[in-house]
Amino acid sequence: MKALFKRLFDLQRFATTVSSDIPQDFKTFYDNKLIEFAKPALVHEQFAQESPIPKGEGKTIKWRTYRKLAKATTALTEGVTPSGSKLSMADVTANIAQYGDFVTISDVIEMAAIDNNVARASEVCGQQMGETLDTICREVMNGGTAKILAPSVSGGSVTPVTLRTNITKNCKLTADVVRQAARLLKANDAKKIDGDYVAIIHPDVAYDLMKDSEWKSANEYAGSKNIFNGEIGKLAGVRFIETTEAKKWAPPEITQGYTRLTVKANASSSATSITVNEVLDAESSKSYAVYIDGVANTVTAIANNTTYSTLTISALSANVSAGAVICGKATSAANEGGKDGSTVYSTLVLGKDAYGKAEIAGGNAGIIVKQLGHGDDPLNQRATIGWKANAAYAILDDTRIVRIESASSFSGETEAN
Repeated sequence: MKALFKRLFDLQRFATTVSSDIPQDFKTFYDNKLIEFAKPALVHEQFAQESPIPKGEGKTIKWRTYRKLAKATTALTEGVTPSGSKLSMADVTANIAQYGDFVTISDVIEMAAIDNNVARASEVCGQQMGETLDTICREVMNGGTAKILAPSVSGGSVTPVTLRTNITKNCKLTADVVRQAARLLKANDAKKIDGDYVAIIHPDVAYDLMKDSEWKSANEYAGSKNIFNGEIGKLAGVRFIETTEAKKWAPPEITQGYTRLTVKANASSSATSITVNEVLDAESSKSYAVYIDGVANTVTAIANNTTYSTLTISALSANVSAGAVICGKATSAANEGGKDGSTVYSTLVLGKDAYGKAEIAGGNAGIIVKQLGHGDDPLNQRATIGWKANAAYAILDDTRIVRIESASSFSGETEAN
């Protein structure tokens, strides 16, 4: 193994060729490292319909979906050919885009540590690649039109919610909401994936759902089904795939990294200032859009004390009690969390072939290593290790994907991603 380390070091020190000239055993080893650390992060794309584009045939992919034919309920007349039906098609197109990044390793690294650092850099790059592609896929999937907002459940009463901004800490995901999503997919004749629908869920939301008596952990049925990457359990005919990269919407920053503030003392209706527990930097002539106890308002200045801060605001429309939450208000409703400061989570419930992934055949993800002295490096001071991948994602059928938006027991703690 020491001989291999030295061989790699000699190549990096004296060669000026690109990664394709690195011995194949090293190239294969680092490619495998890259993929090994990328794969766990690729949760969202694992249920995509894959469509590679042959090399040399452009960067645009076209998926063609066919709509159902109407039922042929009219009896045939003997000897008479019916008029027939026409296929109804819908085309979905997407353009391949390229993504990538690299890190630099200096010549100061000790000779014996070269191989280890290249391997570690491959692992870090692999994780970055996986999370990057997963996020791009996730954002496309969350662009679907079919959605269900978890209702507010408090004191035994259930109140429907129609806007994301009205989702509060009381709007947790329940088995009944999951059943609603599964029913919608069934009503749309969405096919199942390996016998069930699947859902991609954040651990915070899964924490609440796993308390339900219907919940069945994946290890209870692991012998009878192939377990998907990240699968944790099943409920109401839906198998759940857990990832911290599930989509979240949280209040935007108000000031200095604060997305939420806590009211320190009661404030009466029509008041134009309010105190908060947090000690903030003083600011004047600023404008921050906020929700104060769920009502839109504007902060125009901040004064601080040693133990609290005072916000100058537009006149309050109602009394506000100590302990109430002030949270940031996004410039676009599409990016807002709950008015009470709650983070809103997306849980995607999927049928088969709801979305697609395309890449150029032969041009998929890989590691790129440039040795010391390559390019603009006259003193052989820098080597680089990077990755490059091409991909495109698109929703193929809106009726096969349902987005559930809900809060969780941790909605007042987490931020958007």
